[in-house]
Amino acid sequence: MDVDVSILYHIKDPYLAFTTIGPGRLFEDNGIIPKAEPALKETLGKLTTEEFYNSPMRVKKSEEARDQLNKELNSKGIQVDQVLVRYFKYSPKFKKILKRRSSRTRWCSPINRPHARPRKKPN
Repeated sequence: MDVDVSILYHIKDPYLAFTTIGPGRLFEDNGIIPKAEPALKETLGKLTTEEFYNSPMRVKKSEEARDQLNKELNSKGIQVDQVLVRYFKYSPKFKKILKRRSSRTRWCSPINRPHARPRKKPN
């Protein structure tokens, strides 16, 4: 799965960020970026495929990622304000599997026919 994420942050203590991470934009290269991927994989990686499409659950996991990043970065003078999942995409092979599973579930589901028993899809 590919995920496009924006991390909104601010430097709350420039001196601390400079002395612990380094000058210039090193706070991104040596601070935020190396911490972001593991935090996102740990939090968003706990979601199932169906849960990932559920916005409230995805937002909750994004907030957990933000909290985890703040635990690691606050001591370096950086405050993460928000982690925003902007776009996510499954591989084409995985999409086919999901579509097949979804159509099979709809065909056999007795929900659409409350008094009928599930039937098998014809070959």
